[in-house]
Amino acid sequence: MRVYDLKTAYGLSDHVLDIAFDEVALSVLLEVLDNHRTQVVWLTDDTRQNAKGIQAITNPDGLMRDMETVGFLDTRSDEKCELPEALEKHIHEYGISVINVARAGWIDLLSQAGSKKWKVNVLGLGDVGGTLLTGLRLLGHDVVEQIGIFDLDPKRKRRWMLELSQILDPNVAAYPKIVELEMEALFDCDMFVFCASRSVPEVGSKIKDVRMVQYESNAKIIEPYAKMARNCGFEGVFAVVSDPVDQLCYKVYRSSNEDDAGIFDGLGLRPEQVRGYGLGVMFARASYYADQYGVFFEKGRAFGPHGKELIVANDPQDYDPTVSRQLTKLTVEANLEVREAGYKPFIAPALSSGALSLLNTMRGTWNDSTVMLDGVYIGCRNRLTSEGVEVERHEMSDLLVKKLEDVVEVLKAYV
Repeated sequence: MRVYDLKTAYGLSDHVLDIAFDEVALSVLLEVLDNHRTQVVWLTDDTRQNAKGIQAITNPDGLMRDMETVGFLDTRSDEKCELPEALEKHIHEYGISVINVARAGWIDLLSQAGSKKWKVNVLGLGDVGGTLLTGLRLLGHDVVEQIGIFDLDPKRKRRWMLELSQILDPNVAAYPKIVELEMEALFDCDMFVFCASRSVPEVGSKIKDVRMVQYESNAKIIEPYAKMARNCGFEGVFAVVSDPVDQLCYKVYRSSNEDDAGIFDGLGLRPEQVRGYGLGVMFARASYYADQYGVFFEKGRAFGPHGKELIVANDPQDYDPTVSRQLTKLTVEANLEVREAGYKPFIAPALSSGALSLLNTMRGTWNDSTVMLDGVYIGCRNRLTSEGVEVERHEMSDLLVKKLEDVVEVLKAYV
């Protein structure tokens, strides 16, 4: 393995270190680890188009795995990584940043992210966008500094600025400030949230999977914003809330990395910058139905897209296919129950998948959202840390792993 002398070549501070199986590099590293908390960097050189720029690892054995595949979620085939005890302890306690030097701009990933309040810009102030904003305003005062709002309808934008700014609890010291945005300021933020949508079927529609009806039109809407993020060198999180989030995430990633001739050049958003927010409500719905039918769901998880390819697992390790299949069916069809009552199902998605999951992302806590694996975007539990995105890993049953692999193949139809 090549050892990169980052501090000499780039003038980096001593809190950022490159490591490799090299006695000199490791001896320097262990001295630093004895003294203070530091960001440890493991360098890779992955030239695959969809390889991430940065990822967090909290188990050293994961360093020996291909982190880009859906199989990485399963810990059973991890190989023992022999490292000095101090380094193993550091990885378990703080994690390690795996940075890909094949990604353009990788050197910019080497600065340690500190605690901060986020600037969040939201595009699209319809039913979902407005409800999501209400959640951010009420619950985000600890982590959100400012919420910028934009809609093509100036009256709608003005209305939400006034309404949100007048939500106030006198016992809360500081709510996020609400500001109206112009188009050119959309990516002046840490997180851009896309909530615009077309072609939502009316209540009473016989369409079973509403999300896929929306893909074609929403893909056309979102593409110009992906190009805009590319052109302004956006370094924040591009959050997709509009349906179908998994497929639209790939559309954003691909569009942002293509030049004017449509050729992939890798100069746009990194895979981990694009995140989809649709799985949170599916986990919430699965939990609801598990409670209704007396199913033990303490270890339950949801994976995959939040449409018909969703996978609900009663337990990733002790997987019961019959119970899980029943929970999956109830969860997927939950929106139809709301429609049968005469309403569009947007409140729970806007809050569970939207506001709550976005806030957990900003706080660095676990949430159910979409990340890239196997060259597609697929939902799983993960968190955004100062070391990068960390995906939750389990000992998984063979059947569950096979289901995940099958879903990846379905999603590849959109790649």
